[in-house]
Amino acid sequence: MTVSQFQNCLKLAIIMCAAGMFSTMLPLESMGHDHGEIKETKVSEETLASAETASPEVCVQTLHDTLIKAMKLGKDAPCSKRYELLEPVLGKLFDFSLTSRLVLGKYWKKLSPEKRSEFVTAFWHMSSAIYAQRFQNYAGEQFKISETIRQKKNRCTVRTFIITSEGKSIPLDYTCVRHGDQWRIVTVTAQGVNDLAMKKSEYTSFLKDHSIDELIGFIEEQALKCTSETQSAQK
Repeated sequence: MTVSQFQNCLKLAIIMCAAGMFSTMLPLESMGHDHGEIKETKVSEETLASAETASPEVCVQTLHDTLIKAMKLGKDAPCSKRYELLEPVLGKLFDFSLTSRLVLGKYWKKLSPEKRSEFVTAFWHMSSAIYAQRFQNYAGEQFKISETIRQKKNRCTVRTFIITSEGKSIPLDYTCVRHGDQWRIVTVTAQGVNDLAMKKSEYTSFLKDHSIDELIGFIEEQALKCTSETQSAQK
């Protein structure tokens, strides 16, 4: 797989993942599933400030509230502006160390502690850039939490929905894990499409013919497209 082919596959994965699918999802009614009553969770500013040690619901709600703030900046605001808002919040809410280990699979074991840290940082920055690029305009969308399903003591799924400006309901499931008293998001599933599984497929395929340094370089390049002050949010 060439870098160009990898870039095209990654672009497709980004388009299909949770960050940015407002207009392409099917209405909830057409899926034939009863997802229960959708309820809105209200969170105080004090609770949001300590979200890194809060419940999984507050963790997800904090992400949603921050995405709305980013969207309300508007597409005319530079991507870097939304990135500055999102990057520190995602760093608190997502378990990028665990996510990095899962997406790299067997390749993770071969990395030195220093190279692992380098990849985790690059993955965090790229993820923040993706959210900043995709959530660039607000048209009345709402996020709603439906329910939390506990799989294990330290693992759960928070089921949520995006309500589009057209009134369509798009399901988003967040898998969260707890380390001590801290809940973190690990992966997002949108209509059965799991962002972690897609990234793992693309990254492991890329690493068959390329080095980890090349992968890190490519990931960092994606973040730079957003963080550059000259880069428009519309690109």
